[in-house]
Amino acid sequence: MNLAHKTIHSLKWSYLATGIKAFANIGFAAVMARLLGPEAFGLVAMANVVLRFGYYFAQMGVNSAVVQKPELSFKEKRAAFTISSVLGLLVASIFFITAPLAAIVFKEYAIVPIVRVMSLNFLLTAFAMPSEGLLRRDMRFKAISQVEVLSYIVGYGAVGVFCALQGMGVWSLVIASITQRLINAVAFSILAKLCVLPVFKWKYYSALLGYGSRVSIISFLEFISSSADTFFIGRFLGSVSLGFYNRARTLVELPLYHLSHSLSRVLFPAFSRKNAASGEFADSFLKVNYLLIIAILPLCLGMSAGAEEIVLTVLGSEWVPVITPVRILSIAMLFNFSSHIFGVAFEAGAKLNTKIVLQSSYSVVLTLALWFVVPYGINAVLLVFLLCNCIRWLGYVFLSKQIFGEKAKIIFYQYFIATAPSILIMFGLVAISGAANHFVINSLFTLMVQIAWGAIVMVLFIIYGPADILRVEIKKVLMNLGLKETNQIIRLFT
Repeated sequence: MNLAHKTIHSLKWSYLATGIKAFANIGFAAVMARLLGPEAFGLVAMANVVLRFGYYFAQMGVNSAVVQKPELSFKEKRAAFTISSVLGLLVASIFFITAPLAAIVFKEYAIVPIVRVMSLNFLLTAFAMPSEGLLRRDMRFKAISQVEVLSYIVGYGAVGVFCALQGMGVWSLVIASITQRLINAVAFSILAKLCVLPVFKWKYYSALLGYGSRVSIISFLEFISSSADTFFIGRFLGSVSLGFYNRARTLVELPLYHLSHSLSRVLFPAFSRKNAASGEFADSFLKVNYLLIIAILPLCLGMSAGAEEIVLTVLGSEWVPVITPVRILSIAMLFNFSSHIFGVAFEAGAKLNTKIVLQSSYSVVLTLALWFVVPYGINAVLLVFLLCNCIRWLGYVFLSKQIFGEKAKIIFYQYFIATAPSILIMFGLVAISGAANHFVINSLFTLMVQIAWGAIVMVLFIIYGPADILRVEIKKVLMNLGLKETNQIIRLFT
């Protein structure tokens, strides 16, 4: 099977797993929002900010180095596990001992035992990462997807909900997280069959740490920028406000994160096998970027317009304060995840220094801006988050000329093409919401009508609009089904 077929096969499994986890995640969020209060989600969000600080030192970019390195020897694989295990044990011990410092930072002493127990995840992740990296390198996304779906359903859907029903409160979220990572660690290790014996020559570590350390710096900068909003809200506005914000961000990230993450983790090993200086690399990225824009732009504007119905349907009427944050976050995440895909291309093309400069500038500006506006509330924080993400995206677009040359000019045209159906969907959803409020129609029914409107607009755009690449890809999928019933559908795309 060649690289193109492996990539398509991997994407199919990655998105299948994404769809299953997205629906499971929505169900879990809906159930847990009714079993736990905002404070429980706020405490775990605070703990995760603290722990995420350590993940980038615990992993040291080893996973990415395993995937990206053109040639990987048997002893380098052993070296990867050794690095990951030692760092995981070291960081877990440090965070267990220094957990009380988190209480000082957030002025919330209830997070100390939570941080200590969840520090076990450092060790579990350390055991899992090298094995998962080898599976990604070999494009074995079918196995990865099956494990991730199983671990999420068992960890959160079964264990987490059961613990919440037993009245365990915030600890139900903690136990669910540990259970999921434990299943991942065991399953990935069995599938990859990685030798865990250490190796004692520096040359097997140097190449992995050379690339991995720079990836780790980038990841740490991304951590600072992605956690700054959570930190400032938790530090200055309290756990209840953070709980509302956390639910808003989770609602928005559910579809967007799964959509872009599933794509990027397949594209990184695929792009890493291509020559970054070749026209093929640029053509592949621009094609993928266009398909992603057509999916994400209407989705983000649609979620912003339909925020009221989404919140009332998924979380319930007691979460009304989340509606405005969802509207702003939906647009901010459009730029956030668009930047994420550019970042994948920069890493695969080994343009790490450029990405470090751009990401560090973004982190500094965002942190300083949030410091000044946090006294004005969550919505002010989110408006700054939106503006900074837009600026970072523009930076990626202009700097992409380093990789794609003159072809980078096509990027703005791609966004322009996807804008028309997106605006039509947004205004349609606003009109439907206004009519529903006037006639006092149930939020679930209104949401279903809004989804139907968005689907109709996108189908008409795909069939009759300037979406040639998307039509070709859909046509290929339908033809590969080999069913006579698809012939009439195929004609629509001819």
